[in-house]
Amino acid sequence: MCRLLLILALFCAVPAAADPRPEGLMWNRSGKPLTLPLQILSDPGEDLYVTLDEGAGPVLAAYIRGGKPFRLLVPPGRFAVAITAGRDWQGEDGLFGSATRHVALPGALDFGIEGVGRRSGHLVDLRGGSVAVRDFGLCRGADLSSPLTEAKPPRVAPPVRMPPEPKTLAEPRRVERRLSPPDQALPNRPLVPGIDPQTRPFARPFPEPSRIPIPRVAIPDRPAPPVRARPSAAQAGAHWTVCD
Repeated sequence: MCRLLLILALFCAVPAAADPRPEGLMWNRSGKPLTLPLQILSDPGEDLYVTLDEGAGPVLAAYIRGGKPFRLLVPPGRFAVAITAGRDWQGEDGLFGSATRHVALPGALDFGIEGVGRRSGHLVDLRGGSVAVRDFGLCRGADLSSPLTEAKPPRVAPPVRMPPEPKTLAEPRRVERRLSPPDQALPNRPLVPGIDPQTRPFARPFPEPSRIPIPRVAIPDRPAPPVRARPSAAQAGAHWTVCD
């Protein structure tokens, strides 16, 4: 019986020993898409609780485990970023208890789109006990692992092949037929008045050949298949890389 009670006590103690600390984005009440980067670097040993305030109260909250590089996507706008640090997390109301440490930033931070395809944010470096804030941006690039981005160059139709130059018809040879000695007697009168068929060959009349040019007709190849339109960044699996 004592062993059974001991086993039950151990099972009941497991949830109490579990780590209650959250991690990552906790909630977003801004009603805007989270597209702009906020990266925070910190030393191990203390966790961070981060909130973004647009003026009427916090609109976003996140929890960061100390020592892990953390990148958070935030909505566009101008926000006062509040950071508290500590070891013993006691919830959003109690924060880290009496050991809560507040990190002061120089001022409000702006998040937005700059130029063409550059998402402008900030990097907050809390390592070494100092506070440094600098600009941080993400630029759009093609995802090389996506099969849709392996676009082949558009097919260029080959030049139209022209037929060779027509050859001039050769001058036809006149077929001359000489009358061989007939097996039977021919009439004494000539076939043509004034021409004796026995002494002068008879030429079969052929019309004079004419030069008939063969027109040059273009023989086009099969039409090139239509080029598929390049997919948009979202369809092609576009990703964002760190840019200066």
